[in-house]
Amino acid sequence: RDISVRMETEHALRDANEQLSHRVEEIEELQATLREQAIRDPLTGLYNRRFLYETMGRELARARREKYTISFMMMDIDRFKQVNDTYGHDAGDLVLVALADLFRTHTRQGDIVCRYGGEEFLVVMAEVGEVDAKRRAEEIRHSFTTLRMDYNGDKISATISIGIAFY
Repeated sequence: RDISVRMETEHALRDANEQLSHRVEEIEELQATLREQAIRDPLTGLYNRRFLYETMGRELARARREKYTISFMMMDIDRFKQVNDTYGHDAGDLVLVALADLFRTHTRQGDIVCRYGGEEFLVVMAEVGEVDAKRRAEEIRHSFTTLRMDYNGDKISATISIGIAFY
């Protein structure tokens, strides 16, 4: 009995399944990329306001349930418009990225660091009390104040204002 047609059909089916499997992997990778892009600020790589809104309820509920403090640091780059007006928006972007990089070295892995808007940033720190939050805010403020960013031969510096709240 000749089974060559059956063998060809099985081979074609295996090829089709393999192609389908590769396509599914590509789609899953694209979905993961889109999910990440939806919650990240494209310039700084920090979380965005949308992510903050999605997670804040859970964080507050957990703090209420487990009875611990959450500290919030809201930061704003002082006279940021002046940086943009003097040097241009590329220089302003450099300042924003430099501050985001500073957050990566001055926050814990579990902290939520968010670019809240324009030049505003928010850090949510679970299980951090008043004394530690003030110390960390001052470290960030001092580190950023002493930072000099090179832009086309100019040294740009900036300062930040920080407000702290507690839950």
